[in-house]
Amino acid sequence: MTSNDGKVLIGVVADGAGSASHSHIGAQIAVRTFLAHLKKVSQVKLNPTETTACFSAGLANVQSAIHAYASKTKRPLQDFATTLLGVMATPFSLHAFQIGDGFIVGRQNSAKYSILFPPHKGVHINETCFITEENALENMNTICLPEPWDFVALSTDGLESVALHAPQIDLQNSSSEDWTASSGFFKPLEEHVRSNISPYQLEKDMSRFLRTPRLKSRSSDDRTLLIGGQITQNNRSSPAKQRQSVNHSSKV
Repeated sequence: MTSNDGKVLIGVVADGAGSASHSHIGAQIAVRTFLAHLKKVSQVKLNPTETTACFSAGLANVQSAIHAYASKTKRPLQDFATTLLGVMATPFSLHAFQIGDGFIVGRQNSAKYSILFPPHKGVHINETCFITEENALENMNTICLPEPWDFVALSTDGLESVALHAPQIDLQNSSSEDWTASSGFFKPLEEHVRSNISPYQLEKDMSRFLRTPRLKSRSSDDRTLLIGGQITQNNRSSPAKQRQSVNHSSKV
């Protein structure tokens, strides 16, 4: 999604907890509510402190919406557990947040792809944090980078094994510097997004890519990928309109 003037790229991704019966609804509510919040604030220049406050307010809106739906349907709040991560990319800065696992990778002028936050890992395998937990705000990572980014990708944890190189240490205590993004994964994606194919064909290609046997063999989890970037025309940078979000689900 872009802002009304097309200058700000907005993206949000959520992954419902496999153990929660209505997590898919929680994920839908979370994405819809947070996107609406970001669109409202997309025209405001934010410093690091304001970025954290902006994302905290967005989380509060999401939690209120999920609380209301849980109350209406008379279901426990944890039935709607989901992770949540998102970005707001302007021609001059990148603002991002993350709660739970999954990852956000970006690239500036250099050829290096960088991971913004370490995926949140618990003590046990597949354990992470969710926005429905009381300490969700404490577990929210936020960042404000005062330079434009040429490329950004958001994904659920289903692509971690092919898109990231994990640290050879305790994952629970790792930092973003301990993780590295695979240029072999992201460079072809970025080149394909920047090609002159139609948005419709791009979405078909990305959907086909997420269903390839190679990806299926390395991950049986949901695979959601949102990619975007900036293009430069007449020495003026603006978010690329060829932003695509594709989602292939195969929950087990």
